[in-house]
Amino acid sequence: HASAHPALIDALDAALGQVRQALDSLDAPDASPHGTPAVPHALGAPERSEVLAALNAMTRALATGELPDGPLAVLEQHMPATCLDGLREALDRFDFDDALDALRTLHAHVEKIPAP
Repeated sequence: HASAHPALIDALDAALGQVRQALDSLDAPDASPHGTPAVPHALGAPERSEVLAALNAMTRALATGELPDGPLAVLEQHMPATCLDGLREALDRFDFDDALDALRTLHAHVEKIPAP
């Protein structure tokens, strides 16, 4: 029995590595925090820049306790509604910490979108 344990541990470690990789994938929307699915796989360069600028503007505003409408409208224009669910839920609760977490998640996903 003692000799079988290292092999089982190695197999579990490999399986966990695959799970981590799948969870970090843009194709795993259910793995994103706050129910925020991955953003679309295609954003043109101008749209990507506009979305990143809106995410940055929202982050700055929320950090000072403001609730900006302009940047949110930009996000709603360029991203599917389901991508913004976590952010909207946090904003509806006036939970700016959760909203900032959702913005960080969205920002990370947008950064990973390959340029067309």
